[in-house]
Amino acid sequence: MGGILSCGITHTIVCPLDIVKCRMQAMPGLYKGVGDGFRSIWAAEGARGFTLGWAPTLVGYSAQGFGKFGFYEIFKDVYGWAAGDNAQKYRTIGFAISSASAEVIADTLLCPWEAVSLFFFSIKLKMTKYLNRKSYIAQGQDANCRARHFH
Repeated sequence: MGGILSCGITHTIVCPLDIVKCRMQAMPGLYKGVGDGFRSIWAAEGARGFTLGWAPTLVGYSAQGFGKFGFYEIFKDVYGWAAGDNAQKYRTIGFAISSASAEVIADTLLCPWEAVSLFFFSIKLKMTKYLNRKSYIAQGQDANCRARHFH
């Protein structure tokens, strides 16, 4: 339960920063920096702009926390049992392998939810850009569109 709460809650709290970061990566030059990204989103969308994707982030990172901490304990016992009488001798290596094995499962649980979160973080921005471009084309204001018509 501790892994679920610690991973899910902390990553959900950081969602607003993740929204700004993802938009900056999806549209380089959109914001001058992180602070400008926060100010721009607040001005355009208000507080609601910072809540996009919080639910899949909470579910995904809670699942990751469950996988990371829950399966670590299981693998630690399994690998310790597999080492038999040498378990104490290879204890540190067993912990490292247990951690790595649990992380593979944890990241597999997280991956689809992270994809959904990223979709939410950037879809509104991409749709706005697409709709604005369609509007410019309809008004004949798109430079590429004008160039094609005059050749």
